[in-house]
Amino acid sequence: MSVQTQLTKGKINLKGSARIVTEFFNYGINSILFQRGIYPVEDFEVKKKYGLDMWVTNDISVAQYLSKIMTAVEQWLAQGAINKLVLAVNARDTRETLERWQFDITVTDEQGGDDQKPAKSEKALQMEMQAIFRQIAASVSFLPIIEDKCTFNILVYADEGAE
Repeated sequence: MSVQTQLTKGKINLKGSARIVTEFFNYGINSILFQRGIYPVEDFEVKKKYGLDMWVTNDISVAQYLSKIMTAVEQWLAQGAINKLVLAVNARDTRETLERWQFDITVTDEQGGDDQKPAKSEKALQMEMQAIFRQIAASVSFLPIIEDKCTFNILVYADEGAE
């Protein structure tokens, strides 16, 4: 149940079980949508997770879209079919891509076999989650304010032959 994160050349690396990587990716997307002002502040609420305050959308259509995508992403991760996920922020009117947030993925087995490290503690997961959000916040601080009305897309980079 571990996740390792690292920001490398503008990329965020996630490593862990399919369930944990999906959960961290979901919170990462919500954080980016909130911090970049893609939706108004009123469309978010704070939820406590891993001892952290997480901004999560309360817009029903966005939440349903993310839930649908995350269900598929978790299945594909469990099959080992995904190696990269991208959150693309697009100008609503022109569809021009304004930002790309790349998450490189490495999935590890969740069951603790003989040769695997034991599952990480809640404290370790909390520290790793904090690292992700520090990376996102640090990146956001260097980006210009987005003045266009925006939408977003989630791009899934799957291995050849994935369904």
